[in-house]
Amino acid sequence: MIPETRIRPVFKAGDTVEGQFTEDDVWYVAKIDAVTDGQYAVTYTEYGNKETIPRERLRPLAGVASALKWKVGDTIEGQFTEDEVWYVAKIDNIVDGKYAVTYTEYGNSEVIPESRTRPAQSGRIPPFLEN
Repeated sequence: MIPETRIRPVFKAGDTVEGQFTEDDVWYVAKIDAVTDGQYAVTYTEYGNKETIPRERLRPLAGVASALKWKVGDTIEGQFTEDEVWYVAKIDNIVDGKYAVTYTEYGNSEVIPESRTRPAQSGRIPPFLEN
């Protein structure tokens, strides 16, 4: 059996991880954009910085975010805090285990917990037409 310390996760494009930013050596949440010849093109989600780094500067996302149901770019329904109505939303970012979303119909944005998300319903009636 391989000792646990030697097991290294395999990362692929689309994964959300932590990357060690070259300029300050601090670990930030990053999305892997592409993998080429053992190098990982990443975008740091909090600030939007991009760089290509080796595998040694990547690690699994710490804390609750690694267990989240959705990922950046997913289309879901979110329950808007002001009126508690469900609207179609796109996930723009993941912040401290919560989702930064933009409601596609109206352009409003907010950060919501997973408990206020659900799969997008195809053929859903817009809220202003509901009885």
